[in-house]
Amino acid sequence: MIEYQAFSTFLTTVQRLVAPEDLGEELTPFYRDQVGNALSDIQTLIPWFRTFNVNVYTKSDVEEFCSASIFNGPVGKITALFAYLPGRECKKLYYKRVSTGAVDCWMERQRCVQCTFTPTSTNIYDSPYCNYVIVGEDACEPPYLTGTEDTCRFTSLDDDDRIYAVGPDYRVYAAPRFPCDYSLLLHWQGIRRKWEDADLVPVDQQLRESVVNYVEHKLALKERNSVAMAEYYQIYAVNLRMLKYRYHEEQDTELERDCSAAIDQLMAPFSPAYTGTPYGGFGVYGGGGTITVGGGILQVYTGAAPPATPDDPTEAAIFYPTGGGSIQQWDIPTQTWL
Repeated sequence: MIEYQAFSTFLTTVQRLVAPEDLGEELTPFYRDQVGNALSDIQTLIPWFRTFNVNVYTKSDVEEFCSASIFNGPVGKITALFAYLPGRECKKLYYKRVSTGAVDCWMERQRCVQCTFTPTSTNIYDSPYCNYVIVGEDACEPPYLTGTEDTCRFTSLDDDDRIYAVGPDYRVYAAPRFPCDYSLLLHWQGIRRKWEDADLVPVDQQLRESVVNYVEHKLALKERNSVAMAEYYQIYAVNLRMLKYRYHEEQDTELERDCSAAIDQLMAPFSPAYTGTPYGGFGVYGGGGTITVGGGILQVYTGAAPPATPDDPTEAAIFYPTGGGSIQQWDIPTQTWL
């Protein structure tokens, strides 16, 4: 079963398997890099693991501008973005993806018209600060909305009224901004090439074993132990093949179809010759045999070559080559085998 672990937790788990006696201080940065490289390598080679990426954003990770939340998104395909209240509520408030032009128009409609500090504004839409880009945490202080007002407005919106867009620089623009005590969760598909402590790793036992063998291989390479390096790499290659097999069997929605066992049943409506056993079911003896089909006569022949003409050239005939090859039919109008 796939579970999510913080990258820092995953590092500790793998380290207990790679170096139970603990790593030397000089190897710690190298070890961290290699664990991240292993996860990126697996995502590159196995499409299944490219679909499990999740990022969580809080107010400290975003900027606010004209009542929109702006942050650096991942280099990949975003599949879902929603806001949620951590620890207290299960409701997901989804954003709908639109063009950058649509978000830009939305932000322009929020731009302030009242630029005065006296008296201090209590509404974000009346505040001069909405003409500036400010840190998300600062946007939770006056003169912005209070937490109650902010949450009430956000949660009462229809689904189509929460929108987001992805810019050409992978900047994500979510409008309106999510409330101060909420978080954003972003699902995306792609290859994560940089791993931070809080990043979530999709983990199961086989993936963990693959990472362990990849890191062991890299450590052996660093120590110039060619024998151990080759052994660990071979095990890692086996792990990858198993993960690829699992991807094909468990995640490939277009399953292969094999209808060979039903050939007799499938072909009967198309050719009367398939209604019995070929080469004998009709008394075929080299010269030929006949069966009655729909009131007419079907002449059936087998051998190395078809006869010059069927016994009755005015009736339908079919020929099966015993050495393999294309089935031929007698064309009555042209009096030839086709």
